Amino acid sequence: MQIDHIGIACADAAQFLELYCTLMNGNIGQKTKYEEMGLDSTFINFNDTKIELLEPFETNSVISKFLDQRGNGLHHISFKVENIEAFYDRINKTGHEFLHEIRTIHEINKVKKYTFLSLRVSNNIMIEVFEEIIKNEGNAYEKL
Repeated sequence: MQIDHIGIACADAAQFLELYCTLMNGNIGQKTKYEEMGLDSTFINFNDTKIELLEPFETNSVISKFLDQRGNGLHHISFKVENIEAFYDRINKTGHEFLHEIRTIHEINKVKKYTFLSLRVSNNIMIEVFEEIIKNEGNAYEKL
């Protein structure tokens, strides 16, 4: 398990791009529009980690609600695991909870499975846990 990225909720990602790209020498990475979640995701890459800017485009999205309650700032810390189902089962057996079941996002060349630990478990800090599986040239999936 390793920390993959830190998610920042922001009303206007452009303000944060100035900070992270110009002042902190980050590079803009993958940009994704998540229609079903009402948000845009922009990754800023650094040497061995990333920051994900989460900007809502729907007023009823989870990120819009987060911003209404807390304003711009830390949304989550994301850990990459090799087997999310095994992690999920292990944590459930301890009696701890997740915010939701494992969810799956299908992208062009990969599948991301993810969930968040319950805020009671993580002392009120959003903790995302995910696994990425890439599609190889023969359209078979391989774990990253």
